[in-house]
Amino acid sequence: SPISWEPVFEPYPFETRFRHKLQLDILAKNAMIFRKWKRWILPKISLLLHGLEKIQNTHIRPCPEVKPFVDHDLVKWSAESIFIGLHFKAPSQANSETQENNALRTIDLRPAATTFIEIINGWPEKVFYGGKVEVRVKHNQVPQGDAKSSG
Repeated sequence: SPISWEPVFEPYPFETRFRHKLQLDILAKNAMIFRKWKRWILPKISLLLHGLEKIQNTHIRPCPEVKPFVDHDLVKWSAESIFIGLHFKAPSQANSETQENNALRTIDLRPAATTFIEIINGWPEKVFYGGKVEVRVKHNQVPQGDAKSSG
């Protein structure tokens, strides 16, 4: 029987595949500033991805779609969110003591995120638009059982 190609063209179920996601919110006071700010940030995301890939026992997958973002305190601002799926593999040599196991399960994303923030804060036009642009980086976790394991 012929192979069906339909599954190949189905959208990737990003929302349900990752229990952990890194969310980047890009915000600007108006559409003109937003376009400039976003144009600066988007090429720099590859540096964030590279930093995340270096973290041991971590698998990443950026969501190919940029999503609208609404902050009710900043309704008039232009904003979008970018998501990066995170899957953390169990260390191969897990120790049986609870405290040591918890330490092994702690994965620090801060170095990659901090480096990314430092780079984008070097935007040459920031002197003109200080206080009118913002990036928020946060970790979202879906409750256990609400997301399928990443494959």
